[in-house]
Amino acid sequence: MIKYLIFLTVFNPILTFGQYSLKVKDIDIIGIKNTRLDFYTFKDKNSYKIYLNKVQDNEFEKLIVDSDYYPIQSTIISKNKDIVKKQDILKFDFDKSFENTKYEIITGNGKWLFSKFNKFFVMIEYYKYEEYYDPNSEKRVIGWKIENINYYPIYYIDIGNGKKILAVADRDGYIIPTKDKLIIQINDIDFTDAKLIKNSIDNLSFNLIYFHTKDYYFVHMEPNKKITLRGKYGEQVIQLLCDSIFLNDRFIICIIENKYHIFNARLDKLGDNNIRSVYPYRSRLQLIQGNKMKIIDVMNQDAESKYENYYVCGDVGFYKYTISKDSITIAIDKNFTEGTNSINKYSLGNLKVDSTYFLNNSCQLSYNDNDVTYNSIPYNWLLVLKKGKFGLIEFKTSNKGIHFKEILPIAYDSIEAYGYQHPLKLKINGLYTYYRINNCKYKKLEKFNKNYCRFIDKNGQKGWLDLKGNEYLDK
Repeated sequence: MIKYLIFLTVFNPILTFGQYSLKVKDIDIIGIKNTRLDFYTFKDKNSYKIYLNKVQDNEFEKLIVDSDYYPIQSTIISKNKDIVKKQDILKFDFDKSFENTKYEIITGNGKWLFSKFNKFFVMIEYYKYEEYYDPNSEKRVIGWKIENINYYPIYYIDIGNGKKILAVADRDGYIIPTKDKLIIQINDIDFTDAKLIKNSIDNLSFNLIYFHTKDYYFVHMEPNKKITLRGKYGEQVIQLLCDSIFLNDRFIICIIENKYHIFNARLDKLGDNNIRSVYPYRSRLQLIQGNKMKIIDVMNQDAESKYENYYVCGDVGFYKYTISKDSITIAIDKNFTEGTNSINKYSLGNLKVDSTYFLNNSCQLSYNDNDVTYNSIPYNWLLVLKKGKFGLIEFKTSNKGIHFKEILPIAYDSIEAYGYQHPLKLKINGLYTYYRINNCKYKKLEKFNKNYCRFIDKNGQKGWLDLKGNEYLDK
């Protein structure tokens, strides 16, 4: 067997390891079959096949080229109808050519969209044409309903002379730019002759929400103790050396010397360079920038006034509490369909106060198990009033009756409740604070908007307060 050593170069301008581009200079012909690529070269009138292999390098996969060329009969190549010659492959800008465009195939009631998500991933969206419930219009509609989105990591095969091929990881497809056409084969779907459509802002936002950063990017500790963000092959996807990196499902938050650098899943930079605090929730990001608070979405657009749906289980327990002057009644439905399962009445005779209320400022309270998921204050807390002062108690029931526990003494000028998902605002001696936020006292304290509220402290200093008790003083 004749063997030839193949010379390869791993392109990596930033890292000492990690790659998503592999240089193979000896490729003469490429055989394409389904989602697989076969590489052939000719040496001394003989034909050889080149194999690409995958090995584990630390915690990342690494692409290598087998150092041996394997002889094959030339007739094997000639019988392969689906071949591309090196001279027919063009130089191609994969980033610019796929910018804001998608390839569409519609067959029956199915629709597939292919596009390049960013430098490191391509994606396929699958829709079905059917009747479905649209949460935005809150109606049943007929149209294209998303079924799934799949994201595929990619790498490039550099065949020399400025020519590259895009390959999808694990032999899931490829893109080859030729003189005649752009060959696109992804996950057994041929998009070569698909219709080219423009990508809309709404659709791109939708794609970003589906991509979960923690599933595709990896936080890596460097030898110098700095943190980088890497992809499947160890490539550095954000060119920053960070002190810490936080990934939630929608956003990437990098911190360098107490300064925030924020990116969406596509690695677009969000916000500005004066971010002092960050609070991610669902597909929104709340920021303190300078002395102002703003809310943005995954597209870096203002989302202060946008409503976002979230979904909960429908078949859950339902509870109704009613307080009278001397008793509390609790009705429980195990689920919405079976009706009331139990009603119990408990005496408040040993509770020596003037008035008792739930924290919705009413004598009645209704909630279900889904509400418990999102609330921050227990539903079994009661606001009590005695001789013009307010306090807070907790009640628990058992087969022996009802039991009370003091949460806050009856000593406050006021206790303001804004529902069960908002901290309690306390006033004593003319100054305000929020329960369990911090021990500071404020001359003025506004209602929280998500994670932040405005304040004026005892000395007249203005600023922002977050739910952890941190202050961000106006500059």
